[in-house]
Amino acid sequence: MASLFAGKGTSEVIDVFDTPVKRWLILVVAIGLSAIAHMVVKLLVMPKYQAR
Repeated sequence: MASLFAGKGTSEVIDVFDTPVKRWLILVVAIGLSAIAHMVVKLLVMPKYQAR
């Protein structure tokens, strides 16, 4: 979406991602948040259910 509409005035939010570096930043942040979520589930949530 960001690649298609960035800088075209379609959306103020998408216009923020008007450079290639900012577009890659979306992927980096998404991967980072996903990794954090997986670690939380693996280390905090799953041990509670495996102990039962």
